[in-house]
Amino acid sequence: MCELLLLHTQQGQEFCSQLKNLIRLRCWECDELIPGVMFDIVCEPRDAFKHTSNHGAIWIKGRGIDLGNFSYALLYILMMEDALENSEAPDGVPGMYLALRDRYESLDIAHGNWELKGDVIECILSKALQTGPSVHPDDVKQRCEFMSVMRCFAKWFDRLLHIISRNGHLTEGPPLVRHLPDLHQTVRLIRELADWHLPGPSPDWS
Repeated sequence: MCELLLLHTQQGQEFCSQLKNLIRLRCWECDELIPGVMFDIVCEPRDAFKHTSNHGAIWIKGRGIDLGNFSYALLYILMMEDALENSEAPDGVPGMYLALRDRYESLDIAHGNWELKGDVIECILSKALQTGPSVHPDDVKQRCEFMSVMRCFAKWFDRLLHIISRNGHLTEGPPLVRHLPDLHQTVRLIRELADWHLPGPSPDWS
């Protein structure tokens, strides 16, 4: 099993702060894309929501990468909690979160389900892939920025798995779903180590 206690180091604190800053300094720059997709999910039927999520992927080196629902649900919870607490988050996100939670019980940040939370992130990714010439340049800019954020998140999550599995030694290879820690314990520890209410160092993704 993965061991969350391996994050309890100075390096672990800096590592968790990187994710906080990725959300606060870059993710919330997509202040029309994110609440806009959340609004679409609230308004559309469940089968359309799922269909859209099936087309979401992180585009890296010419191919789509699926990080899995645990990673996306982790990001969803951290984004929604930050939106509820942070006055600099886009105005539309807290309201759209409440609407999503009212429609789908498992989109409540306190709910243990991973899948639907992951589907929300995948829907944003699906929209972010649409950057053709018919799309307004301002929308293209936000979609490209969100895709860039998700590439950074993919690197961050890969590092997380390496840390909490001791580079695979605890799991006899790359961690599988059964090796992953509890989702909400992971969220709480990241927030605790990042001292989420205080500014942290700028992310370095080099």
